[in-house]
This record gives sequence, C-alpha cells and structure tokens, in this order.
Amino acid sequence: MREQADATVAEYVMSRLSPVPAAELATKDDVRAVKEDVRLVKDDVRAVKADIGRVEGKVDALAGRVDEKFDRLVELREADLQQSAAEREADRKDAGRRAWKIALALPVEVVVLFAGAAAILEWLRG
Repeated sequence: MREQADATVAEYVMSRLSPVPAAELATKDDVRAVKEDVRLVKDDVRAVKADIGRVEGKVDALAGRVDEKFDRLVELREADLQQSAAEREADRKDAGRRAWKIALALPVEVVVLFAGAAAILEWLRG
C-alpha cells in the first residue's frame, strides 16, 4: 500500500482493515474456483429451466387432449339428448297410431262409452 500511496494514507487504509491471517485470505485460485462453481450452478439452472419447459409443453399437450375429450363428451351428450327427444316423439306418434287402430277395431258402443267418459271428465274438471 505504501508503494501506491504515501505513508499516512497507507497506514490509515491498513488500520481500517480487520486483522485476518494471511492463510485465510482468498487467492486468485480461490476466486477462479468460485467462478467455476457459479458457472456450474448457472449451467444447472439452465438445464432445470429446459426441463421445466419440456414439462410445461407436455402439460399443455395433455390439457389440450383433455379439452378435446371433454368437448367430444359434450357433443355426444347433446347428440344423445337429441336422439332421446326424437325417440320420444316417435314413440308418441306410434302410440297415437296404435290408439287409432284400437279405436277403429272396437265396437261403436265402446268408443261412444270412452268418448262419453272423456267428456264427463272434461266437464268435471271445469
């Protein structure tokens, strides 16, 4: 320090440093080793980030497949509901045709009796 500054400045700067044994001071080799460790840690972090990116890609692909499956289930359910409505309508029409066939096959007296019963029920209902 005395070679770089005058004796007063050198003594003042040196007095401000805490006393450390020379064996505990870091050397250039120590600094290089720390730099290498930091470089290795950075490499590991890059590798982990790459792994996370791959996992995110797989999760996104899986989420897309789940969405597709869910949409297909919704489509199938809607088609099932439409088919059920169509089947109910067909059953209703079929029951109506069967009722007419039965009515045509019954004697007139029975038909009149049912018609009269239906009329009485309507009158009672108000």
